[in-house]
Amino acid sequence: MSLITVTEFQNAPRIQLPQQFTTQQIQDVIDRASASIVTYVGQPIEAQSNTDVYQLSERYAAIGRNGVLVMRTKYQPLNSVTSVEYRLSPADAWASINAASYSVANGCINIAQPPFTRYGYGQLRVVYNEGYSTVPADIKQACITQVSLWIQEQYFPSAGGRVMPEGLSNELKAMLEPYKRRL
Repeated sequence: MSLITVTEFQNAPRIQLPQQFTTQQIQDVIDRASASIVTYVGQPIEAQSNTDVYQLSERYAAIGRNGVLVMRTKYQPLNSVTSVEYRLSPADAWASINAASYSVANGCINIAQPPFTRYGYGQLRVVYNEGYSTVPADIKQACITQVSLWIQEQYFPSAGGRVMPEGLSNELKAMLEPYKRRL
């Protein structure tokens, strides 16, 4: 999954390639930069569907003192919830929670009257859609900047250059901070 296209990179302002590179060589660096960015933010960027199982009282799902069960999905942004199911013991079948019984706000699923107690066993299975339908502009810019840096520094094994380093610069990390996965 590439966060930018070769054309977007080539058309970016102030991009000057030190020598002629093939489209495939540029694509290789784009793929590597995209993977570094996704690894740094700790979650997929592009929209996708996920199914996660949450154990009650873990960091993603807990019943507060007010009795409301709050679940924060593992990946953000949370776009929509397809289904929420629960079971009271590992031997039980999954039972659906009616969509009218929960709400979605601030990246969390809130169940006002959860089917289990605060201190009992409980598992939830959630099918949800997360991510961005289009890659945000600042993530694209971070990718363009990283690709440009690697090409200008000739970290280009397929062109006889040095091996690309791992990781991102502190400047790019700061740019990507709002997209990092929060536990």
